[in-house]
Amino acid sequence: MVREYVALYRKWRPQTFAEVVGQEHILRTLQNALRRGTTSHAYIFAGPRGTGKTTVARILAKAVNCERGPREEPCNECTTCSRIAAGASLDVIEIDAASNRGIDESRELRENVKYSPTDCRKKVYIIDEVHMLTTEAFNALLKTLEDPPEHVLFILATTEPHRIPATISSRCQCFYFHRLPVKAIAGRLKDIAADVGVTGPDEAYLLLARAADGSLRDALSLLDQAVSYGRGELTLAGVRELVGFKRLEIAERALSLCRGGDIGQALAVLAEAYDEGHDPRHLALGLLECLRDALVHTVGAPGGDSHGLGVTDTATLLRALDMVAEVEGRMRWSDQPRILLDVVCLRLAALFGSGLMSPDAEERAPAMEDGEDEDRPESGGGTWEDVAREIAQDSPSLGAILSRCVAEEKDQTLLLRVPSGLQGLIERKRQSLEEAYHRVTGRRVRLRIEARDDEPARPERAEAAESPQGTVERVVDLFGGTIIED
Repeated sequence: MVREYVALYRKWRPQTFAEVVGQEHILRTLQNALRRGTTSHAYIFAGPRGTGKTTVARILAKAVNCERGPREEPCNECTTCSRIAAGASLDVIEIDAASNRGIDESRELRENVKYSPTDCRKKVYIIDEVHMLTTEAFNALLKTLEDPPEHVLFILATTEPHRIPATISSRCQCFYFHRLPVKAIAGRLKDIAADVGVTGPDEAYLLLARAADGSLRDALSLLDQAVSYGRGELTLAGVRELVGFKRLEIAERALSLCRGGDIGQALAVLAEAYDEGHDPRHLALGLLECLRDALVHTVGAPGGDSHGLGVTDTATLLRALDMVAEVEGRMRWSDQPRILLDVVCLRLAALFGSGLMSPDAEERAPAMEDGEDEDRPESGGGTWEDVAREIAQDSPSLGAILSRCVAEEKDQTLLLRVPSGLQGLIERKRQSLEEAYHRVTGRRVRLRIEARDDEPARPERAEAAESPQGTVERVVDLFGGTIIED
């Protein structure tokens, strides 16, 4: 008879507080309460998926009901502990609020809590995804929490604590489970793999832990898959293929090519990835991860990686992140996600090219001649028109005004002649304009603003200016719009 295989995350679910990874702040508080006999009647366990909420709830249920307790650790030997661990206890009730979210179920629960436990010291209700309850169901639950029987313990688990009404949370002790550190997950994976007779390189465990995004349960599921993929062996190549690390490599290549201005080759890389079966949205997520790493690297925080982007300023990376995040969100509802991905790469190339050199351009740049502007960084070479175009990406109306300005730079002063009547508006934008000019051209200047008197006269507007319609037409002309007739 073939023995049924048990998934690693089920087989290695912690049975004691000591086996729980990474939630010491919660375990210490609960164990102190158990030692002193001051456990609450209701708890909220909040945090990301796979961080131990339900596991700790079950261990707490055993600890308060252990025949040798209540105690800081369940004995896992008595009949009560064994029944709870096997899911066979009538007094530990687990409810999925996503499936039982109505008022009828909550009323039934309110009636059942009146009855004393059958075998245990306390009747424990573990309500998973409690935020899914309806408003009426929450109101019914509230009446129970306001005046609970002494023999009942509620543990409400949720990934979205902000959706729990304040009237409920104020009557519970709230614990927030953290995402587990990568090294802690990797260490646990290595221990479990060794116990089942599997060995692998440390890099493989770290990569699995990183892909799990703080969830030990997800990490164990990935370990299960990786071992099956390797036919009983754990290899770095297999893990990289399994967790989509190739996605990051593709994103890094595409970004590097966009950064260097080779948009044709960047699109070819994405097309090849698409033909291999990579989802465009997953590739967009890869772009986001690479840009995030590059931003962390740029600001000097630990855990960053330039991903071949070379010297890139923070403002550009933030704008690139906004671009890709906006497109990634649209991809969820689009029938043509591949087109959106290609378009965002074109926009990234334009962004990087507006004020930045390709990574190897510094090596090709000639040495600065004597008397040349020494404040010009590696980006250099931009013009006032480039500045106006960049600003227009965020503010089309301001960009339209700036395109009608005449700029003249001399002795670290930028003389800006603006259309008559708009000096006040430009003055209010002085600091941001000076920063934008430095970002695009690489030169620091002090802005001087004067009215522009050399604009050609527009007689056709003179007569119109006498009426409100003329004012509208001038605004349309100024901001580059059109009038739509009813």
